Amino acid sequence: MLAAQGESELELEQATLSAQMEDLDTRTRELFAASEPAADRIAAVGGDESPARIEERHQTKLLEIEDKARHHLGLRVGIAAADRALRAYRDQHRSSMMTQASDSFRIISRGAYRGLGTQPDRDGDRRWQLQAGC
Repeated sequence: MLAAQGESELELEQATLSAQMEDLDTRTRELFAASEPAADRIAAVGGDESPARIEERHQTKLLEIEDKARHHLGLRVGIAAADRALRAYRDQHRSSMMTQASDSFRIISRGAYRGLGTQPDRDGDRRWQLQAGC
């Protein structure tokens, strides 16, 4: 098979292969040189489980934050529900309490005031107001 090819063809193929081999040899040296700093960085991290422990602590903290945020939201919802229930109770019982308080105040003031009234406040609560007598 070699006899069939001419000497010039073989020399051309040898030159091409030599150039490829030099390129590959250069690339191998570059990759080896780049691998040494990478190996040093890996050795600096440590061959133990320290990165895994750091990640585990990170995940644990995230879970703690999530748990505390849920607890906080639960408390906020509970406070809002209690506030709404208290307002509903006040609204339902306001008229009887107001009537009793007005009658008592009229008696205490000897008729100088008719009683007590309420006015809406900007916070939604009501403030007391004296009603002048007859």
